[in-house]
Amino acid sequence: MEDVNEAERKEIMHAIVEAFNKYAKRYNERFNKELESKTAEEKRQLQEMYKKVDMLLSKRAFIPGFSRYVLRNAMNNRRLIRHRKVLVNAFMISMINREGFMIKDIKERTEEKTSLMKVGEPNKAYTRRTDQQILNERWQDAIFKREKSSKESAMDDRFRPSSSVFATAKPPSTPQSYLADEQYEALFNYSLSNEYVMEWLTYSATMQTVMPEVLTDQLLLREESLKVIVHELQRTAQELRKVRKEYRKEKLREREKRAKFFQSEVDNFSPIFLEFYFHFASLLAWEWFRSRRPENVKSLLARGFPLRFTSTDIVNARKLLLRQTHSEDHADSILRAALREYAFAEKSFARFKQCLEASGLHELDCGIVLENIATVHRDNKNYKLMRICLKTALQHYEKSGESYRVCVALKNMGEAEWYMGYKNKALRYFTQSENRSNALNDPIQHFKVLGNLAAASKRIGDLKLERKYLMKYLAACPQEDTETMLQIENRLEQLDKYF
Repeated sequence: MEDVNEAERKEIMHAIVEAFNKYAKRYNERFNKELESKTAEEKRQLQEMYKKVDMLLSKRAFIPGFSRYVLRNAMNNRRLIRHRKVLVNAFMISMINREGFMIKDIKERTEEKTSLMKVGEPNKAYTRRTDQQILNERWQDAIFKREKSSKESAMDDRFRPSSSVFATAKPPSTPQSYLADEQYEALFNYSLSNEYVMEWLTYSATMQTVMPEVLTDQLLLREESLKVIVHELQRTAQELRKVRKEYRKEKLREREKRAKFFQSEVDNFSPIFLEFYFHFASLLAWEWFRSRRPENVKSLLARGFPLRFTSTDIVNARKLLLRQTHSEDHADSILRAALREYAFAEKSFARFKQCLEASGLHELDCGIVLENIATVHRDNKNYKLMRICLKTALQHYEKSGESYRVCVALKNMGEAEWYMGYKNKALRYFTQSENRSNALNDPIQHFKVLGNLAAASKRIGDLKLERKYLMKYLAACPQEDTETMLQIENRLEQLDKYF
């Protein structure tokens, strides 16, 4: 079986990346139509509310504390739980089968007389009412009938395939489409041009990776998606054995190829599957939020939702990451990145320290996370926080037995003390760093420590101290590293002008 080529992979990824935008545009089109009959004040209030909800819940703007609160509620909402099975089937089949899907097939696949029908409703013949029950009006922006071709103009709507925003098929256009396109192009350009927004989105994307609710929901969607794919593969194999026409066989082979591709992507938590998950979760979150009463919506938007992690959250996150990645190294790298970001959001260092220690990271990893945070605090001139982080980092490094890391951390402690005005204390830390580096077994590590001390002396503006460490740095430089030797000599020549 030929695999999906690079062009097809890019096409699939592009369709998934654009999914939430397509959904939001369709919603926006109906929203703009609704505004036409409103007064000026009603329009202002609706537009303000829409903007807040869109920015808070869309895939483009993930606010960790608020999104975590909404995700918890969406995961436990009985109505959304009932809808979810139909949605997963519809979305996954629309991505596998370019021709789309028939509503009656979704009805058959969901087994329980369709999750969107009333509980206890008996089986009935397939009618237009079945379409209305499956294509619930709440999801009319996500699932839609494909536009009729000239050959299908007389076809009964019941027998016309449906598709979804996750597929490559374009949703039907409306007179308001151009307005939605203009609004989303402006929003997209604003995000790209705003450095603060881009930093915020990067931070938010990192924090998602260790939320237990997100990881649990990803595992659930993986299980649900694999069931749909296996069913699709079995059905395609059965049809292949029956058909005789070659053009039909080609289409079925194409469907089988895409199903196997998605099976691999979903099973391995690939970027394509994770992108699908985040857009899928955004749809459910937006729907949950829109179903709240107006007074409840206003209350929620007015509240602050600071992100709070406990040591239990981190322990659970590590277990779930290991289930996903099957690799301690990969899980640890994700935890390191997320905890580093969390350190700047969490105002309580004690609470952050508890999470770090509960993460299961090795002593060395904990020290590296803290030292990286201290470096950022140095760049932001938060020297007290820099010193607090470095003291804890030193404790972890000492326990790990990594003498080189201890030397570098001592040097950083010296910088923190210098910036805070304690110059004698700073010089003692520099001396400790140098003395401990003399005992290192690896001469290259000793060489690197001296280079760090010279760079630190330059940062604090002590030219005499910089010259002293540069001379030692040059003496320890390996003979074959001529480029570094030349750089040191050039810097020494510049400093000679001051002495």
